[in-house]
Amino acid sequence: MLSLGACSQHSVTVSDVDYNLSPSSRTLAPVAVQRTYGEVSSPNQVLSGGTTTIQGMGSYIVFDFGKEVGGVASLQFGAVSDSAQSVFLAFSESVLYTGPQSDLYSGRPQDGSLSAAAVTNGTYSVPPENLRGGFRYLTVGLETSGSVELSG
Repeated sequence: MLSLGACSQHSVTVSDVDYNLSPSSRTLAPVAVQRTYGEVSSPNQVLSGGTTTIQGMGSYIVFDFGKEVGGVASLQFGAVSDSAQSVFLAFSESVLYTGPQSDLYSGRPQDGSLSAAAVTNGTYSVPPENLRGGFRYLTVGLETSGSVELSG
């Protein structure tokens, strides 16, 4: 319980539950797809444990976590068209800066995006040196001309 003293002789009691914004789990998933670009099939299925496929160089999906989050982002891959496939990850706090390039939140001259090899039924986790302090949107796109399936 959090008690707040007022200028009068009475105090007001406020439940601390209203101010505890921490998640119930350390593993968070996006709550929505903000938008897609290019060939992205069944984009919302990945939100409920299904799969979505990104096909063609430059195609991407923008995930919305619904609020500012931080930590190590991980991707689960399903089917991959061949072993030469790679994806990019770009982070943004604002919907205005979603897309293939991250916003400039990290303070580096140009944030760009991270590149990851896509492996059939594999997992990619952002390395600790590329940890993002805070973001709401994560863009995942294809750097190569094949296809990559993301699993929810």
